[in-house]
Amino acid sequence: MKILVVENEPFIAEDICGKLKQLGYVNISTTDTVDGALQLINKEKPNVALVDIALNGDKDGIELGKTLHQQNIPFFYLSETQHIETFERAKKTHPQANLVKPVSALQLRNSLLEINSETTESKESSFIVVSHGGKKLKLDVLDIIFLKAARNNCEIHTSERRYLSSSPMNKVINKINSPHFIQVHRSYFINSSLVNYYQGNMIFMKGYDEEIPLSSGFRQSFIDKFDPI
Repeated sequence: MKILVVENEPFIAEDICGKLKQLGYVNISTTDTVDGALQLINKEKPNVALVDIALNGDKDGIELGKTLHQQNIPFFYLSETQHIETFERAKKTHPQANLVKPVSALQLRNSLLEINSETTESKESSFIVVSHGGKKLKLDVLDIIFLKAARNNCEIHTSERRYLSSSPMNKVINKINSPHFIQVHRSYFINSSLVNYYQGNMIFMKGYDEEIPLSSGFRQSFIDKFDPI
């Protein structure tokens, strides 16, 4: 999924991008103006946009919202306080919702969930090609349990075997391009749909006997994805 973040505060933009990456979204573009956003939209059409209403430049986010609606690109407004006049203008552009800053990882996850379900099948890679035994094999993305960084290479683990890619982990995860894969450690991305359970700082996956480490920097975003009831 391609996500466009349009935010005029660098710290807030960095915070949102960091939370999106922790949730498994890695194809993210950023800008702080309407003109910059239009250039990015024309260059590569995003699947969804997060748009601050107060932007740098002469045009505000609501002007951008009109274009996004015309091009059938779903979007969310980002705002702090909002006057009734601004709210009425924004409502006419048909956003998915209005998210109040600061936006939590849980809010982002829940807001993008519906869009994920609509775009995952059509937009994400259903398979990747790996080398094994001198052959090029098609590997179903949903069969991958986790990825592990191995210096400049990447280990791709399934329930049947381990494949070693000559590409670094960030390149492999970009190729997979699936919101099901989330980072839980500097060296690990896991397929969240195959989590069996977690206990303390360890994650246990279906089809894999050994535990996966959960580091403190990614713990909260992981827990947010698995809210207990």
